[in-house]
Amino acid sequence: MTRQLHAAAILARLAAAPGTPAAVVYDGSVPESVPGVEPARVYMVARFAFRKLTATESPGTTALSFDSTTQQVDVTVHSVGTDARSTRGVAGRAELQLLNWTPTVAGRSCTPVRQIESTTLPPNEAMGVLVEQQSDVYRFISIPA
Repeated sequence: MTRQLHAAAILARLAAAPGTPAAVVYDGSVPESVPGVEPARVYMVARFAFRKLTATESPGTTALSFDSTTQQVDVTVHSVGTDARSTRGVAGRAELQLLNWTPTVAGRSCTPVRQIESTTLPPNEAMGVLVEQQSDVYRFISIPA
């Protein structure tokens, strides 16, 4: 359940990003299109990677039993827009929401979120419309409270 709680904190924070239009955030992938419903043209997709750190990697947060209880959470936010400007806008909204923010997760103590990587992908017209994308990776550490 802890992974779900960590992901829920991030997804809620991204969805609450101020600005117009309202932030559209997908968990893991963009859902299939629904007939009669216009798909979002500017959105974020968040993907998560969770890793338990070993005693060697995080000795200060490891119990004497050497149980791995320290969780490293990497969040890759794919910011998608119709052109370079809108994509930068989406990425900027995600950055304002996550960078230096400390997630609140029940039963855990988290570090502030840090950005560890950023990549801009070339424009893609494979789906018949121009799509621009930027991927930013954010990381935080979570230990039992």
